[in-house]
This record gives sequence, C-alpha cells and structure tokens, in this order.
Amino acid sequence: MDGGRILRSFLAFWLRRSTATKIASIIGQLFAVFFIVVALFPVPYFEGFRSPFFALLGVFVFITAYQEYTFARQESKLSNTKVKDVATGNFSLLAPSDTLREVYSILDLRKFHYFVIGEEIGQIFGVLTPNMIQLLSRNATLDTPVIEVISTDFEILSSEDSLLDAIKKYQSNPNTILFPVVLGERVEQVLDVSMIEQYLKGKK
Repeated sequence: MDGGRILRSFLAFWLRRSTATKIASIIGQLFAVFFIVVALFPVPYFEGFRSPFFALLGVFVFITAYQEYTFARQESKLSNTKVKDVATGNFSLLAPSDTLREVYSILDLRKFHYFVIGEEIGQIFGVLTPNMIQLLSRNATLDTPVIEVISTDFEILSSEDSLLDAIKKYQSNPNTILFPVVLGERVEQVLDVSMIEQYLKGKK
C-alpha cells in the first residue's frame, strides 16, 4: 500500500492527481491478484508464498486499491463538473421584511422550493430549505418575518466553481444546508449536498 502511494506521488509529477491515483490503483489490484494466485496455487519460483496470510493480504490490498480507484473516479467527476451544471434555479429571492405569508403563497404554485433572503454577495442574510419550511408550518405564524426564521448556515459558490470546490467548502463547514450560487454579484441558482449525491449516483 505504501508502494502504491509512492507510485502515485511519482506519477503525479507528470499526470493529474486523479489520473495518477487511477493508474496506481489498477497496478495495486494486479499485484493483489498475483498475491492471491501464488498464495492458493502452486506457482513455480513462488512456492514459499503459499499461505492463507498472503491470500488475505491480497484480498485486503485489492479492496483498498479498488476503494482508492473509486474515490479517484469521483474526485475526477467532481473537479471536472461546474456547479452551474448541477445547481437548480428552483428558488426565490426574498427581502428580510417579507413574511412567511409570501413563502407559502409561492409554495402554493411550487411545492418543493428554496428561498434565499437577499440578492447580492455581501447582502445575503440567510436561506430557507423545504425541510425547514415544513417544520415552520407548525411553529410560526403567517405574519412572521422570514429574517426571524432563516438559517445562516450557508456558503456562497460561484457558478464557475467545481463540485469539488463545493465539497471542500462543505467539509470545512459541515453545518452548511444550502449554497447560493452567484453569477457576477447576483444569486442565480442554489445547490445542496443531495444534488451532488444524486449527480454522482447518476454518473456511475
């Protein structure tokens, strides 16, 4: 396994990290298969390796290499896909003084909808997600200003950012529930983690 990491580091001098990881993982899987074969069958010059230990080692190396390969594929997809290609325009902009009455009037037409309070970078006060709104329906009145019930757990993304950038922001702030996506200075789309998960499932 350490040899695989050394090989990946060596290849990374000439190739992208994701490509280097793929190559190193495939070579690691080939070595793992070799370990399993020589551990279970009589192979000339390798009789000393016939042992259940080497078979288990081969299985472990194969699984680890496969996981590395899977991660590299996902990382490549994330880094090569722009946020704007996965984000949705299914949201509305609200002013801080707007009330939940406006929220529910919009939801009468659009059942699953996001809300961003504010419009421009530096003037975004918070967000509302469908799950939050479902909870609010039991605990707030129609005249409640949205500024009182919004979440400030959001991170701003540029439409030209990659999905890998989004994941890194999420990892640095795991409480993030929504990413307002800006083009220039205005919010044009929104993205949440479930959209990224669905994208990866659909691209296997």
